[in-house]
Amino acid sequence: MENPYIPKRASLVSSKPLTRTEKLLKLRLEDGFPLGGMPGQFVTVCLPGTGEAAISICSFGGMEFEICVRKMGRVTSSLHDMAPGEALGIRGPYGRGFDVDELKGKDVLLIGGGIGLAPLRSLVQYCIANRRDFGRLILLHGARSPSELLFTEDLEVWKGRGDMEVLVTVDRAEDGWEGR
Repeated sequence: MENPYIPKRASLVSSKPLTRTEKLLKLRLEDGFPLGGMPGQFVTVCLPGTGEAAISICSFGGMEFEICVRKMGRVTSSLHDMAPGEALGIRGPYGRGFDVDELKGKDVLLIGGGIGLAPLRSLVQYCIANRRDFGRLILLHGARSPSELLFTEDLEVWKGRGDMEVLVTVDRAEDGWEGR
């Protein structure tokens, strides 16, 4: 039986800046198995000699998984500085996640501000992959300014799908902002 307190070894596949303070890290467990879990869960990221941080999983399915890391302290700064191929430890997934069975057959309204979109992204991906199981799918995402919006490429793809509504708003518009 596997000890849940011992981190699984993972490696960084890629790192992509999303904003000035957030990066999207794509990870892969080195044991060759998928992470598993449900939308809305989180992992504990372990960096020996640096520390640990609980971070939401922001993708669903597949052999690789993604986390969105806001640079705020020692652990998250170290994660921002990692290069592809470097190793780290992962424990989890933890948390109850979203009860997707309860949502089936219903309209789904998701509201996330700032970094709050990260755990919702996995649920959006799940709903899209199982689109026929849900009624209307509506996402409302807000940020302080356009430069702080997360997952802008995803937002554009989701807007263009035609089978979901995506509303984006900011507190302080910048030059050229055409949203709300």
